[in-house]
Amino acid sequence: MVLLRKGCTRRLRLDHGTENSYISQMQMFLRYGHQNEDAQRSVIYTAQATTINFWMNLFQTQKDEGYFTGDILDKNIFQFCFMQMIQDELDRIVEMWNAHRIRPYRNRNIQCGRPMVMYNLPHLYRRQPQNCTVSNLQIELCENECSPNSCYPCDDTVFELCCMLMMDENYSVPSSPEEALLLYHFLRNSIRMAI
Repeated sequence: MVLLRKGCTRRLRLDHGTENSYISQMQMFLRYGHQNEDAQRSVIYTAQATTINFWMNLFQTQKDEGYFTGDILDKNIFQFCFMQMIQDELDRIVEMWNAHRIRPYRNRNIQCGRPMVMYNLPHLYRRQPQNCTVSNLQIELCENECSPNSCYPCDDTVFELCCMLMMDENYSVPSSPEEALLLYHFLRNSIRMAI
């Protein structure tokens, strides 16, 4: 979005997740030098969403019960089993949030409307665009700091091994957290027994 608009948003709302510390740093870097407000205050941290807490609790339970040691194999099998499902859920949350209607509030100076429309068509609300322009060099430096997404959710070798085991045992791609958890346990046990 930054590349497309040649700018970044004036404010960014994030939770305190690990990956968001990188996003926060990039936001402050892109905002550095803008006179309208302090770049440090352009990142607003919020509480984590209930949906994310579900996944964190699920993973913590696996760790507490001894089914996740945190080693490279367990991490990769977790990524194989859960990453796409989590990404799909996050995409749905973003879509729902951007399309929901912000209701009018009494005695508050808060605009009402749909976030996606408010952001992309601010003139409809008698507002100015809230983007801060950034240079091509800034964009390039941020892109260099980001690792490109692989077409696999985990290590290539682990991905191929998991696919083979699924095919051999007629497992299908999980469609629920419970199915993904069953797949995780099957793959983890199968691979650990073989090494």
